[in-house]
Amino acid sequence: MSDPTPTPTPPTPAFPAAATAATPVASPTVPAAIPGKPARPRMSAKHLRWVGIGIALMAAGGLFVYGCERSKPQKPPTPAVPAPNPGATPPKPTTPESPKDPPKAADATKPDPNAKPDEKAKPPIPHTDLAQDAKPLREFTTPSGLTVLEFKDGEGVPTLPKALVTTHYVLRVKDGWKKVYSTWEQGEPDTNPLDENMVMGEGMIGMKAGGMRRIIVPAQKGFGKEEKKDEAGNVVIPANSTLVYDVDLVSVKQRVVEKPMAPRANVDDKSPEPNK
Repeated sequence: MSDPTPTPTPPTPAFPAAATAATPVASPTVPAAIPGKPARPRMSAKHLRWVGIGIALMAAGGLFVYGCERSKPQKPPTPAVPAPNPGATPPKPTTPESPKDPPKAADATKPDPNAKPDEKAKPPIPHTDLAQDAKPLREFTTPSGLTVLEFKDGEGVPTLPKALVTTHYVLRVKDGWKKVYSTWEQGEPDTNPLDENMVMGEGMIGMKAGGMRRIIVPAQKGFGKEEKKDEAGNVVIPANSTLVYDVDLVSVKQRVVEKPMAPRANVDDKSPEPNK
C-alpha cells in the first residue's frame, strides 16, 4: 500500500538580478563604504604638499642636531684602573725633582788657579792692534825723520826725554806687515828709560799716559843693514827694514834732566856715538 504523504520539493536558490544598463558600477579603486561607519574623506593636493614640507623640516632638524653632536670635542676614554690587590703595598707617591741649575760659564777674566804657568791664557790683543790703513787724529814728523801717527790723546803731563816709561807695543816689519813682537801677547808691558837706545823713543816725546801712537822708523834709524834673528836662527827682521811700532803709553815717571835727549844717530854712520 503506498504512503499517502507527498514528498517536499526543495527550495529554488535566489540569484541576484542581472545588472542593467541603468545600474551604475562602482570603481574597483575606491573601497566601498563599510556599513555602520562614515566614509573617510579624501586628502586634497594642498594637504599632501604641507605634509611633505613637514616631513622635510623634521629630516633637516635631525641632520642639524646630528652635525652639532659630531662637532663637539670628544673626551678621551678614561683608562681602566686595575683593582688594587688587597695584599700588595701601595706605591709611594713620587715627588717631581726640581730642575738642576745649569753650570755657570767660566769667567774669562779670572785666571784658572789650577792651570799650569805655561797653560794660562794670554790676554787678548786690545784695540791697539790697529789696521794697516787706520786713520789717525794727526800726523807729524820728528826732527830725525820718524813719522808719528797719533790715534788717541792721553791725560796728564807730556812725556819728556829721560823719563821712565811703561809701554805696551806691537812691532811689525812694514814690508809685508809681518808681526815681530808684541808685549800684549807676552802678558806684561815693558819699562825702559826714554833715551837714545830706544829705537822709537823720539816718537814718544810729548805723549801722555793713556795715549796711543804709531811710530814709523826708517831703516837707517832702526837696525840698518843688520839682520835680526830669533833663538832658532830664523831671520825675523831683514836688513834695511822699515819698522812700525804701535805704542800704548801705560804710565810715565818724569826725571829731572840737565840736557835734552840727542836725536838717535844713523846706525850706518861712522860718526862716534853722542855722550849719554
